[in-house]
Amino acid sequence: MIQCFISNIGNLKEYRRRGIGTKLFQKLEEWAITHNILRLELTVATQNEIGVSL
Repeated sequence: MIQCFISNIGNLKEYRRRGIGTKLFQKLEEWAITHNILRLELTVATQNEIGVSL
């Protein structure tokens, strides 16, 4: 199994709620499909409401 780890990604406050995280994860999903990666996992602190909503 191939594994890939990306850690500690965030947006500055002035760039939040613009869909950047969603777009990033969509591109990651596209990349994963082309590289036969079968699982993506996002870990978010429960108090990070913006991250949880992603």
